[in-house]
Amino acid sequence: MRHRLFNYLFVLTIVLLVVSILGLLFWKPPVEPVPAAASPMLLPEEEVIPYDLLADVKEEYSLNIRSGLPDHETYIPAQALCIMVEKYVDGMQCHYQDPGFHEGELELISEAMLMDEVFQTGRYGLASNKQMQVVTPLYTLAFQCVVRKSSGIRSLNELKGKRVVVGPMGSENELLTHELFEAHGLDYADFDPVYLDLNDAATAMEMGTIDCIAVHTSVPSPVIARLASNFDIALLPLDRVDFIDQIADILPGYEIITIPNQTYKGMDRYILTAATEVMLAADRDTKLVITYEVTRALYDHISEYKSIFPIDREIKGDQLNDKSAISFHQGATKYFWERDLIWK
Repeated sequence: MRHRLFNYLFVLTIVLLVVSILGLLFWKPPVEPVPAAASPMLLPEEEVIPYDLLADVKEEYSLNIRSGLPDHETYIPAQALCIMVEKYVDGMQCHYQDPGFHEGELELISEAMLMDEVFQTGRYGLASNKQMQVVTPLYTLAFQCVVRKSSGIRSLNELKGKRVVVGPMGSENELLTHELFEAHGLDYADFDPVYLDLNDAATAMEMGTIDCIAVHTSVPSPVIARLASNFDIALLPLDRVDFIDQIADILPGYEIITIPNQTYKGMDRYILTAATEVMLAADRDTKLVITYEVTRALYDHISEYKSIFPIDREIKGDQLNDKSAISFHQGATKYFWERDLIWK
């Protein structure tokens, strides 16, 4: 009996010894729990930034600014923008109307045409939705109908049967002019349309071979100012009350503005006319870093830009929240957020 008890105790001792040895071999000191505050914070799902602004950053970028508007209208603002970009953005080259490959493609386009592209209204005969977004508005493009004061023409209705320059055929200027005339009740069949650019049209008016120049251009226009210095001119006003009151519905992207008297030499009264804005726009898939840096170069040095080209439509205060029916590109929006120009 004693011998059997001794054997049991011996075996138990061996088992306990083995367990102790294994416990020493595999034992690790306990880990103190990490305080909740030291744990990494996760943004709520709705606040997670969908795109890293610095993703895919390269040492050099090539930027191109294109436009369907005439060169005399867009060359100076585009070149002024290129000056700002190349001066204040490291490693970014800027071109105008360059057909080569570029990482960034921006466009100077009227708000009316941009809305037609985005919403596919077909108003101007555009074929597809390019998914364009606004970077910033730049300046006003006003409809101006110029006649010799000696012609006796004082209204758009009196253009019937006259020779009217409407811009190069199929150009953005001509499409806008055609649509505006039609919305105001004047069809191309009512007069003789002449397809010339503004410079050639001015020469034709000086020679007396046309009766009117109908053009969308900045105010004041240097070409129209040149005409006014050579002979007395008159600008024809919009005079249909229903059109004036409902222009935003009839022609989306337009507004009614006043061109003050004395804008051009001999202009003795103000006129009401229609205007759309020239926008700097980008394709939706343009890299955010490009539109961010372009917007920063422009707005951080806006006075310098205005000394080259006097834009009149930069974002101010919290205007961006109500600025346009078209969405703003995220890169530009990030800049405007940082400058408190848009609600966060």
